[in-house]
Amino acid sequence: MPRPYGNLQLLILLAIVKFNICKSVSIGRTTMQKHKILAIDDEQAVIDTIKEALIYEDYEIISANDGEQGLQLYSIHQPILVILDLKMPKMTGLEFLERLKLTPLDPGIIVLTGHGSSDEIEKCFNNGINAFMKKPFNFYELVGLVRNIISLKSAMLLLHNQKLKSLGMITAGIAHDFNNILMGIMGYIELAMYDCPANSSIRHNLENALTNTKRAADLTKQILTYTGNRKSIVTALNLNQFVTENTQILKSSISQKSVLNFNLSSNLPNIMADMSQIQEVLINLTINAAEAIGEDTGTITIRTGVQTCDDAYLKSCCLDEKPSPGLFVYLEVSDTGCGMDQETQKLIFDPFFTTKFIGRGLGMSAIYGIIKGHKGAICIDSAINIGTTIRILFPVSNNSASGDT
Repeated sequence: MPRPYGNLQLLILLAIVKFNICKSVSIGRTTMQKHKILAIDDEQAVIDTIKEALIYEDYEIISANDGEQGLQLYSIHQPILVILDLKMPKMTGLEFLERLKLTPLDPGIIVLTGHGSSDEIEKCFNNGINAFMKKPFNFYELVGLVRNIISLKSAMLLLHNQKLKSLGMITAGIAHDFNNILMGIMGYIELAMYDCPANSSIRHNLENALTNTKRAADLTKQILTYTGNRKSIVTALNLNQFVTENTQILKSSISQKSVLNFNLSSNLPNIMADMSQIQEVLINLTINAAEAIGEDTGTITIRTGVQTCDDAYLKSCCLDEKPSPGLFVYLEVSDTGCGMDQETQKLIFDPFFTTKFIGRGLGMSAIYGIIKGHKGAICIDSAINIGTTIRILFPVSNNSASGDT
């Protein structure tokens, strides 16, 4: 017989739709933002010509002189359009396009080249480019292509997000109603337990039913968390005091082969947060760290501190909706476990993705939704056979005083 929470799979799949809004491309999010264009060419004269052609357009032009540098800038700035040369050192245009397919973003692409063969041009279109132009190019033709492609990409993104938001609202409503039904079931089970002797088989069955119903209720709460519809009780919270109070829970959640260390910074400002949700984040990250260590001996370190983050640092973090630069309090969990490769790091926040033999793959998805709701950020540093460090950033409020005692 399937586990009771297995019946929630369809509901959770609908929730993924809303969740993916958070992780969808951030390009063109508001009409007030300038659209970003990434120009990649090993000839500086060509880049200067592109900038000159688009000088009267309201775009932000970012440039790179080779494909490798272009890929780095692409991951940071997430442009809506890439203007790409084919023949470049370090990484060719075709290699850049192959790497681009591994990312979740879908920018417009214009290829410029003076040496492209028909075979290379065909490969470019097979890799999803929108247009091809030969050098030297016509100013007006380039401007027209740029305008048309950006208009098309913006319209597609807006329509896509509107559909996702509608489905997300439906999902949240279903989750609320489902949760209310579960609360009624739990109440009736508890009432039935009062009339059963302590050692009866009926009471034992009712206890199992109550446990599984609570699991189902927990899943609906996770759905509401990463769809952004879970009710939050936000209060001033000092992370040092909070971590200290949860020490015993954390120790009981991990194997004795994992050593738990604490490095808590003094004079930590308060943050505005939901205590139960932050506890869920802390416990999930600690359990994940212990499971990464596995049957080996290893160390888990929990740190807190204060950090000033600029725009460049925040753009390297995982959430697409980046917070504004400023002062942040961080909660960091690091381990000496197996670590993750780049492909795994790209997938860890996807619902149902898990590297565990037994697992639902919802823990990191819930963390993503919680931190998004707190207008924070998540930064990950991991390497195979070295370990993983996950740093959670919380913005410091202007009226937030230190809560250390």
